[in-house]
Amino acid sequence: MDGGIAAHLKCLIYNVIIIIVQRNEAAAYPAELDALVDKRMLFKVEVGDGNLHRSYTVKKLTDDDDTVNRLLTLHGLDVCLLL
Repeated sequence: MDGGIAAHLKCLIYNVIIIIVQRNEAAAYPAELDALVDKRMLFKVEVGDGNLHRSYTVKKLTDDDDTVNRLLTLHGLDVCLLL
């Protein structure tokens, strides 16, 4: 599923993790994630039981405005950004 996010980040998630480890910035916010700021996206996730916590696997994602708007309208949801 990395391909969906990778299209937005312009790199593989694995590469972002390697960069963070190499910079020794495990607690830092990776600048590569800025590509996702101000984007509305839908994620289809699979919820599983991890060892200690629930785990979530992204199965599909989209940033298609029509698809996002249809879901929001269908379920009567409103999205607001907190600044």
